[in-house]
Amino acid sequence: MDQIDPAEVGQYELDLIHPQGASVARQLCAPVPGLGDYLIGDIYGKIYARPGLDRRSRQLIILSTLLALGGCETPLRLHTKAALRAGLASGEIREVLLQAAPYAGLPRVLSALDAVCGILGDETTSPPAPLAVVAQFIRLVSAGETRQASALLTPNATLRSGEAGVVKGADAIIAHFESGPCDTPLPGDDSLPLCAVPGGCLFTPGMSSSPEPSLNGQPELPTVVYLFKAVKGKILEATRYSCSSMGDWTSI
Repeated sequence: MDQIDPAEVGQYELDLIHPQGASVARQLCAPVPGLGDYLIGDIYGKIYARPGLDRRSRQLIILSTLLALGGCETPLRLHTKAALRAGLASGEIREVLLQAAPYAGLPRVLSALDAVCGILGDETTSPPAPLAVVAQFIRLVSAGETRQASALLTPNATLRSGEAGVVKGADAIIAHFESGPCDTPLPGDDSLPLCAVPGGCLFTPGMSSSPEPSLNGQPELPTVVYLFKAVKGKILEATRYSCSSMGDWTSI
C-alpha cells in the first residue's frame, strides 16, 4: 500500500484551519527556503495530524504555548481563528487567557489581548463556553428555575433516551431531568460532575467530580451519563447513555 505523502496531509489540515491555509503558510515562510516544507510536511503532516488528540484539543495547546512564549501576536491571530474553526467557543478561548495568566505571567497575557480579542470581538457578544452553559442548565433545573433553564435550550432541542425515545421541546426535556438526575438540589460549589469531551460535555449524575477508587482500587464507573451538545450559548441536544458491567456503552 502506498504511503500518504505527509505534505498532502499537512496541506489538508492547514486548509481546514484557514481558506488556502497551505498557500498562506508558504507565503509566510517564503524568505527561508525549506521552512514552508517543514511547517506543512512535518509540523502539520506528521505531528498535528496524529490521531492521539482531536483538532480542538490541539488548538487549545497551541494557543497556550504561544501565550507562554510571548511575542507571538501574528501566530496568535491565526490560531485564534483556527481554534474557532476547530469548534472552540470564544468563551473557552477567553478562559485559556485567564488560565494562562498565573502560569505564563500576566504581562504576557495582557500583551496578547489585542491579538486574540481582536478576533473574538466584544465580550458582551461572545457566547459562553459550552461547559458553562450545561453547568448553568443543570443547576437551574436542580433549583427549580425552569423558566431560566428553558432559555438555555434551542427551540428544537432534543433528548434521546431509551425510556422515552426522542423527547423534543424545553418543557419535556426539563421534566426528564427534574424527575431523574436533577431531582435533588446539587452542591453549590464547583464540583459538578461535568467534563468537556470531543463533541460535547459529559454529565455523570450521582458521581463526584473526582471519583474515589472502589474496593478493587479502580475508579468507580458511572452507570448513566448524558452527552450534551451546546453551540453559541444554547443546548442543541442531549443523549442518555448507560454503561454495562463490562464497560460497554449504549444509548438508552
